[in-house]
Amino acid sequence: MVVQGRIRIEIGGHHVEDMGPGSVVGELAVLVSEPRSATTTAIDECLLLRLRKAVFDELLLDYPEVARGVITALVRRFRERDFGVGSDSSDTGTL
Repeated sequence: MVVQGRIRIEIGGHHVEDMGPGSVVGELAVLVSEPRSATTTAIDECLLLRLRKAVFDELLLDYPEVARGVITALVRRFRERDFGVGSDSSDTGTL
């Protein structure tokens, strides 16, 4: 999770988006044991929060609202990527 600063997301060397505070990255890597699908690079000095898989799994079990937030963010990201569909909702998909 980006606490402070901005990061750049690239897939296959192509710029996808820049993300800032409150944005979550790497959730796919902790949900499924597969290679990462994107590369992140700090644009400026950043403060990041990192959760190990065991802690993340426990967080999802103990706090269902966090699990719903992760699912919402993933669905929104996939819809935007696959269909170019943005959200009209005030919920930005950040946690």
